[in-house]
Amino acid sequence: MIICLPMMMKMSGVKLKDSEQLLFPAYSFENTLNVKEGKSFLDGFYKDFLHYRRDYNEHSAKYFPFKNASFYCYKNIEEKFDKNPIPNKVVQGDSGWYFLGDSYNYCIRKSKGLQNFSSKQLEKIKAHWIERKQWVDSLGIPLIIAIAPNKHTAYGRYLNIKQSNRITEFQQYELLGEEIGLNVLNLGQLFSQRINRKPLLYYKEDTHWNDLGAYLGYRALMKRLRGKFPDLEIIDVSELETLNYPPQEKDLSKMLKNDVVENTMYIKMKNPIFSKLDNRLVEPNYCNLLPGHYERRYASSKNHLKALIFRDSYSNALEQFIRESFGESLFIWDPTFDKELIIKEKPDVIILEIVERDLSLLTPIQE
Repeated sequence: MIICLPMMMKMSGVKLKDSEQLLFPAYSFENTLNVKEGKSFLDGFYKDFLHYRRDYNEHSAKYFPFKNASFYCYKNIEEKFDKNPIPNKVVQGDSGWYFLGDSYNYCIRKSKGLQNFSSKQLEKIKAHWIERKQWVDSLGIPLIIAIAPNKHTAYGRYLNIKQSNRITEFQQYELLGEEIGLNVLNLGQLFSQRINRKPLLYYKEDTHWNDLGAYLGYRALMKRLRGKFPDLEIIDVSELETLNYPPQEKDLSKMLKNDVVENTMYIKMKNPIFSKLDNRLVEPNYCNLLPGHYERRYASSKNHLKALIFRDSYSNALEQFIRESFGESLFIWDPTFDKELIIKEKPDVIILEIVERDLSLLTPIQE
């Protein structure tokens, strides 16, 4: 009945405060009617469908009638009985920390070593990366798998769940890298210097690291790349400035409808030298990101090296440092190891940045 409320209210003539609440997004046939060369009608139709589904979900999430009132009622009842209102989505830790729950790729189990890759899955992962390493080696392009730690890993002491004696998927990847000569980097390897003091490296109310955490990840990445490119310059802390802003909406607090109490810290270059380049690529049909997110391309006068970065949302904070450090940098929001793109772009280095909880997305490992 609640799901049908928008239609019922529209038919009954009830007016809501914002007329947009009853205006569902229009279905566009732009890609269907403008099929690009080499693509079929169904390719365009499928992309239009994905875009409509995204718009519909965003509209429904924003304008669903009584959504907030219903949630607050449920939340208050659950909290009266000392229950987490959405335990699979968000877990409340100690000292005001919140963590993404197991509904997303079992990230708690994986961070705590309660679930990891089976021996059969590891064999598939091993074969996958041996083939790709041999391929990039034949092109003379260094490849680095740069893994950002889950917040559960970096600040797991605030999550009252015991660490298993089993190794984690993250550790399995590191061991695999040593075994086959694959360059696997823990972007959190410098965290031990700062993890027990302020300022923090991750937001308490968000799933991501903040700009300071990203900067330390950047330094770890650049130090590793210096093994191949000794003349790479690393941005020094003296070239940065820190800006503190009042609390802004965070993804975990948004899920819980909590008021945000945590300030937002930004770290910016004092004298940036990068310039934004026009996008040149056609988004693949499976891409379901907002326009302009799939590709970001930059240039700088720092050197003549070109970096191709396959990325996820953790690069939102990391990007500002990398784009200052290479003559050209191309960020692709997709973990897919795209050989055609690599051949087309001819990078000097390939960086595959991914957060720990998504390691299973890098390779087809279903048994």
